[in-house]
Amino acid sequence: MDPSLIERARVGARHVAGWLTDAEGELLFSLAANCPTSATIVEIGSWQGKSTIWIASGARRIGGRVFAIDPHEGSLEDPSARTLAFLKTNLAGAGVADIVTPVVARSQDAAASIPDRCHLLFIDGDHTAPGVRRDLDVWLPKVYVGGIVALHDVINPAWSGPRRELARLLWRTRALKDVTFVDSIAYARKVETNTAADRMANAVAALTLTAYGLRPRNLPAPIARGLRWLAGFTPLKKSS
Repeated sequence: MDPSLIERARVGARHVAGWLTDAEGELLFSLAANCPTSATIVEIGSWQGKSTIWIASGARRIGGRVFAIDPHEGSLEDPSARTLAFLKTNLAGAGVADIVTPVVARSQDAAASIPDRCHLLFIDGDHTAPGVRRDLDVWLPKVYVGGIVALHDVINPAWSGPRRELARLLWRTRALKDVTFVDSIAYARKVETNTAADRMANAVAALTLTAYGLRPRNLPAPIARGLRWLAGFTPLKKSS
């Protein structure tokens, strides 16, 4: 991997508002950079472009194209937010505006306007359980077999929707394998049909997500802490 591209992405994203650790940014860069040549990449929830810059920087390496979907009107954190102008300014400042197509729409409405299937899907939009479920239902079928789907904030005490919906999906899906966690991002590879061993590994991942969500009000505190320790989760590092 070209360290100069990674460093340019780090510099470009450093002062952009958002909730993303450097480790998560480097992961998104790597996932994009390892897509096939001229890949189509979809990001749901671009906000002011912090994650978009990392993704687009990786996409440059393979001549890819990023569709950044966001209504740019309000959010759960800030209902008054209007972020499209910030996104465009930040993408230009990071030198990746030529790679990114902003799509000003809600994710379910944007699906029809992006006819291509995608090689990488990053879901970081509506964090409510119904919102995450809708994004998965609409967009997972549009990911190529062999492609990657990633979700942000699955390990974040502030939002239970991404964690709960990913766990729900992993219990039943035949289309995902190799679930991996990097800070608050979980990603997995799409397959035609996963194996029994894959489904067992998915169940373990689902159990660890459930264990992370356990709180002392539901279990004695030592047991809850022990389960979270067994799950391998540590407190989320502060975003840069």
